[in-house]
Amino acid sequence: MKFLYDSLIFIVLIVIHVELLLTFSSGYYLLYFLNLFIVSYILSRKYVLNNIYYFLLHVAMVLTIINLNIYDELTFELFLYFNVLDRLVYVNSETMYVLSAIHILVFLNLKKFENIWAIIEQNLSRIKK
Repeated sequence: MKFLYDSLIFIVLIVIHVELLLTFSSGYYLLYFLNLFIVSYILSRKYVLNNIYYFLLHVAMVLTIINLNIYDELTFELFLYFNVLDRLVYVNSETMYVLSAIHILVFLNLKKFENIWAIIEQNLSRIKK
């Protein structure tokens, strides 16, 4: 059951990763970093990494999919299905690997920023009042 939960969470993380990747490659860098910060904050509050081995297994599967060019074919088919080929965003493979590494590192180190998240929550609670 935990494996299914971790798999579902990982699918959500892949969707978030692709959204962040497309935002960065579209040239909206400020929006990318703002979105990365917001996603990090929400994930640090809602998700706890249960098993690092399942996470690394999923990461290995995703890297295999990317290396076999299945990712490029899937994105092309998805854009073709939605009839938005004119908006197809090219992502350089080096950029994709660097951003993937950054997203993995941010996700693995979410709990190390507990003090920062506590300060943010305190300031947000002041703003709400």
